[in-house]
Amino acid sequence: MTIFSRSAAVATAACILAVFGAPRAHAAGPDEKGTRPPPPGAAAEAPATPAPAPAPAGPGTLVLVADADDLVAELKPASGEGKVVGLKFGENKVELAAGEVAISVSTKAGRKVLDQKVEVAPGGSQTVQLVSRGKLVVVLAKDASVAVDDEDLSADGDKFTVSAAPGTHSVVVQRPGFYGQKGQVEVQLGKTATLNLTLDQFDSGSKRTVAWAGILGGGALVVGALVIDATTKFNEFGGDTVRWTLLGAGTAAFVGGTIMLKNAMDEEAPVRDATFQVQVSRAPGGGLVAISKRF
Repeated sequence: MTIFSRSAAVATAACILAVFGAPRAHAAGPDEKGTRPPPPGAAAEAPATPAPAPAPAGPGTLVLVADADDLVAELKPASGEGKVVGLKFGENKVELAAGEVAISVSTKAGRKVLDQKVEVAPGGSQTVQLVSRGKLVVVLAKDASVAVDDEDLSADGDKFTVSAAPGTHSVVVQRPGFYGQKGQVEVQLGKTATLNLTLDQFDSGSKRTVAWAGILGGGALVVGALVIDATTKFNEFGGDTVRWTLLGAGTAAFVGGTIMLKNAMDEEAPVRDATFQVQVSRAPGGGLVAISKRF
């Protein structure tokens, strides 16, 4: 009985040791060092790639359309370097950094023409029309002569046209056989001042009368000399002396009268002071406005 009990106790102790004394394998927890190995067949995650920075915007083109050759533009883009550009008549293309551009345009004499801001798109173009002058048109026959501020204008059909700075300008108009006119005309910015003139005919008066008398009298003397020569004998009425005297005097009077008449007709008529009636026109928003003024 004692032997059995002692054997049972030893067996029981061995079982308890087998159950509680053996080491147990377990997965590492979050507080333990090391990383949990990925499950079999799982791919490793790639690290995140940062997004590329946007490319800088490309330049744009500013097109300045000038109506004169005496303009200077100062251009200041919001980014990039500014520029000072001397403009020529017509289109002037300037490449600038895209974005807002401040434009300041003046004449070389310092008269301000434009202060404006525009937006220039990358790779695109923005057009700005510059108006720095007005226009003067004189409607008259093409054989006339027109001078504005002592500068002669060229005729285009029955019109004389000039682009002029805003302000008052002197105008002198002349035409052969007509009294001339002189006066002042105001030219307004972006507007057209039109003069439709009717000149008074110039009559040289006594010069033409004397000229016609010389022509008619000289012609009569020449005809008389020829008649005498044909109807009388050689020695009658003083012979050739009378004939040649009449013929010479008549010829001289006829030629002299012709020259005098031509000079009288071509004589430059006096220029009178005039008060011009001007028609001012403009097309704002596509419309047409006509205003009559006297200067």
